[in-house]
Amino acid sequence: MSKKLLLCGLSIFFCFALMAQRTVTGKVTDPSKTPLSNVSVTVKGSNTGINTDGEGNFSIIIPTGKNILTVSSIGYDPQDVTVVGNPLYYATNILLKLTDGYEKVVN
Repeated sequence: MSKKLLLCGLSIFFCFALMAQRTVTGKVTDPSKTPLSNVSVTVKGSNTGINTDGEGNFSIIIPTGKNILTVSSIGYDPQDVTVVGNPLYYATNILLKLTDGYEKVVN
């Protein structure tokens, strides 16, 4: 009986732990809609962060209580993006603008 009760309690705990997190996915582009790779996407006020892939895509899990992503890359103005609402899954597209004085170099 106590094993069943413990198992039930652990199952409920893990369900609540999973619900306390949200997955945010998106794509980071420049003003001409070109995908940007290796852009840093971090949860503001935490150590959680990732870089965009070669197509500018990212997917990051953010905990409940956190709702701001900081998006930054060399040569671009950093941007804070607020995750609105509390869905378990949130998708967004982020546009980074060139920092004044930087020029985009195309090879």
